[in-house]
This record gives sequence, structure tokens and C-alpha cells, in this order.
Amino acid sequence: VGFYFLHVALQKENYEPRFAYVNFEIKSREFDVAITEIGSNNQVKVDQGDDVELVVNLIDLTRGNINLEEAQVTLNINGDDITFLETTPGVYNGTIRTSSIDTFFTSKTLVGTITIEMANFTTQEISITVVVEMEQIFPGMPTFYFILITASVIGVVGSLVAYRVIQQARIPKHVKKIRKIKGYIKSKKKISETLSIPTKEEMTAKLFGNDWKELGLSIDEALGIQDLKTKKSPIKDKISKEGGERV
Repeated sequence: VGFYFLHVALQKENYEPRFAYVNFEIKSREFDVAITEIGSNNQVKVDQGDDVELVVNLIDLTRGNINLEEAQVTLNINGDDITFLETTPGVYNGTIRTSSIDTFFTSKTLVGTITIEMANFTTQEISITVVVEMEQIFPGMPTFYFILITASVIGVVGSLVAYRVIQQARIPKHVKKIRKIKGYIKSKKKISETLSIPTKEEMTAKLFGNDWKELGLSIDEALGIQDLKTKKSPIKDKISKEGGERV
């Protein structure tokens, strides 16, 4: 392959010599390439962990479109060199493995170059793009998004439960007890529990007792509940199963 110059000399006794000069070029032969398992724009999509099987078919255009054998086909992608093996005359197979590609958070796009070489033939370089999809916990649901959705649901449910617990904790005990007794009455169950709640005077004394004490006064005496501090008289009334009252 290249440019050549020929000098031809023709000589014979008693004849005038003749000379000829010839310039000529030997060109590289051409071949055609077809790649299967690849989409438009030489792009292929694959799930993370799956292998991409590429098949390259080579046709010798200079010898009646016969299969081109013994060519060297290599792929450089993601920093790795992959050598294609000729499985049948003119057919070369190569495998791209994606098990080591981390696509937990997002998909990844790999750009590679297939190089085809053979003595006395033109060298061809073909760019391909491999899109490795995100890891999926099941078809159509990436693992990362599934974890985000699950965590969000758990967070919302946890917040609602915590809010409910806090609201319940803020309800005074006597209110809870009244609600409980009310439930017993509605369900017509026997009430064995004693209902004991503070009076209005006791609540007033609890709220303002310290203020009166700083003034040297007794709010208990003013409200007439001094004796209740030492001895409480809880209500021991029992409400009958039918809803009546017995002393």
C-alpha cells in the first residue's frame, strides 16, 4: 500500500533506447461493517448486571462481497479493552459486562470505540454508546427510588403516630377518665373504676396558689377547700349496667 515510481529502460543494439516513467498508487482494500444487537445511532440500553452481546459482520467489498476473515476487532469502553473472537468466517463476537457498573443512584452512559484492522485493508473506527439503566428491585422500579418512596411513607406514618401520641399525652388524666367512662356507658359495660376529678376550686387553687402564698394569703381558706388538701373524698358512686345511679 502506497505510492510507487517505475523507470523502464528499453535498449537494443543499433536501436535508439527508449525510456518510460510510470507513477502508480496501491490503495487499501475496503470492507463493509454490520453490527447486530445495537440500535439507532449505535446506541444500546441494558439493565445493570446484564451482558451486552455484540456481533460484528465483515464483508470484503473488493472480492465479490465475501466474508472477511482473520481481521482484528477490539472494543475500548470504560477503560477496558475487549477483543472480539471470530466464531464463524467473517463474524466476530464480543461481550460487554455491566455487573461492576454502579448505577444505584442514577443510570450511566458509556462511550466506546470499536476498531477493526487487517493488513492491506482500511482501518475503521465505530463509536458506540451503552446506557446502563439503574438497579431495579423489580421490573420498572429502580431500587433507589423504591427506598426513597418507602422512607417517605415511613416518615409520614411515623410523624402522624408521633403527633397522635403527643396529642394524647397533652390530654388531662381526668378528661381521659371521663372519656373512658363514657365509652363504658355507650357499650353498656359494668364500671368498676372510681371516677375522681378535681373541682373548679381545686384547679383554681393549683393555678394561683403560689401567687397567693407570696402575698401571705391562703387561697385554700378563701375557697373553702383547706380540708381537701389532707383528705380527699373521691366519688365512689357506681353506675349500674343499665345506666342508672346507685349510692
